[in-house]
Amino acid sequence: MSEGRQSVVPVKKFLAIALVAGVLVSGCESVSSNPEKEIGPAGDLIGTSWLATDIVGKGMAEGAKSTLDFVEAGRVAGRGGCNRFFGAVTIDGHSIEFGKIGSTMMACPPPMMEQEKRYLDALGQAKRFEVKDGMLFIYGTGPVPVIQFTQTEPE
Repeated sequence: MSEGRQSVVPVKKFLAIALVAGVLVSGCESVSSNPEKEIGPAGDLIGTSWLATDIVGKGMAEGAKSTLDFVEAGRVAGRGGCNRFFGAVTIDGHSIEFGKIGSTMMACPPPMMEQEKRYLDALGQAKRFEVKDGMLFIYGTGPVPVIQFTQTEPE
């Protein structure tokens, strides 16, 4: 009979350890895998899409669309005016910084290519942002936005 008791005790200990481990793992998963719980401007931008209406005070080239999509936390994508781009973004409060950006390499008419260069350069200058009345304003170091956007539906 003692043989049967000895085999039951390790099973009970195993089940108790497995239960505790399961609770710990599920608790960690619920915190880290729930992006809807993000608070503040960074969380507010995730899943939004924007169409540039002005880049460094020079307007927009005819037929060229410069867009910005906040795909997920830390990731952006969009169109520069000619080519598609993707890259990293760091948002902390109202501070914003775009990391290295990659893009396709198609050639387009000069006005589109010039707008794309101006747009990507302006993203590189980004220091802070403001969302107001359905518009996104990205600022460099000065008081005037380097890029102004209106909100759109994701492509």
